[in-house]
Amino acid sequence: MRVAVVGLMAALVVVFGVSAFGKARSRAALRGFTASLRGWRVVPGPLVAPVAVVVVGLEVTIVAGALVSLVVPGAAGRVCAAVTSGLAAVLLAALSVGIALALRRGPGATCACFGATERPLTPGHLVRDVVLATACAAGVALALAAGDAPAEPAGVAVAVFAGAVAGLLVARLDDLIDLFSPRPAGRGR
Repeated sequence: MRVAVVGLMAALVVVFGVSAFGKARSRAALRGFTASLRGWRVVPGPLVAPVAVVVVGLEVTIVAGALVSLVVPGAAGRVCAAVTSGLAAVLLAALSVGIALALRRGPGATCACFGATERPLTPGHLVRDVVLATACAAGVALALAAGDAPAEPAGVAVAVFAGAVAGLLVARLDDLIDLFSPRPAGRGR
């Protein structure tokens, strides 16, 4: 069970690390995320910018918590993993509600979820966040149920690698979908 938690923590480091970096790498990137969030029309206007900053701050906190949980042994590491997973689940659930409300209002909302590019908000974004939130909620239970015995180093290495790859796939899912989607006729490559 501990190896599954290690894999989840590695995935969270990558997913939330890419997301936070994409949004916080420059003022323009943060403004882009804020504008995207404003377009969802789920947060009152004056609160959009503070909410955007809080989201980025929570993402950084999740990355830090996941990293700490990977290096701190025993019960303290398990508790850190559980708290980090819980925080990630709550953030993802809140984002999922926001996405669902924005989708319900109709087309036009965009997602600057990972900060690099803005794309139309789709049900795929909602599915991604719900699946991640569910995995994080399960991570809370797994972390609390895991024993204090250290996992085998080979298992930890495989879990970190697999989690990091899974996290990268999640973070770049929109790019992968674009890559393999048919392009309309006449559009350049």
